[in-house]
Amino acid sequence: MNFVFFSPHFPANGADFCDRLKKAGATVLGIGDAPFDALDSKLKAALSEYYRVADMEDYEPVFRAIGHFIHKWGRIDRFESLNEHWLELEANIRTDFNIYGTKLDFVKNLKRKSRMRAFFRKSGVETIAQRKCSDRAGAMTSASAIPWWSNRTQAPALRTRSRSPMRKSSTTSSGTSRRM
Repeated sequence: MNFVFFSPHFPANGADFCDRLKKAGATVLGIGDAPFDALDSKLKAALSEYYRVADMEDYEPVFRAIGHFIHKWGRIDRFESLNEHWLELEANIRTDFNIYGTKLDFVKNLKRKSRMRAFFRKSGVETIAQRKCSDRAGAMTSASAIPWWSNRTQAPALRTRSRSPMRKSSTTSSGTSRRM
């Protein structure tokens, strides 16, 4: 089995996944943006080959990497990552190279929670009510329909956070680090 692991270095448990695949007899091939020398030693040992791309968001180099792997290793049996961010890229690659798994015509059902809900219901799995809200009033109205929420004596204040995923750190005069 030829298994291409996209972004094997992130999240970090990708190394364990690749290691187990190799131990199960798979040929594990990796595509990522990290330099090979920066990869975890367990990950390096698990990979039969690693193809570095400068930008994982750029489809063309990923497409070329798969072409290279097929030329060198033969048919690709699986193309996966452990990151939801790559669902659409994975589906594109699987569609273009006819690799087993979720294809482009179905991936929207996994990316949109409202579509996922229909599949859960079809399978007999209960889901909670959902409502699309764009402001606090809509959110509070929706929340008031939930029994455990509406029985609360006082609704907690909604917290707002910075949209930036990065937080700055600074060092105080005593040398301790703090979040900003």
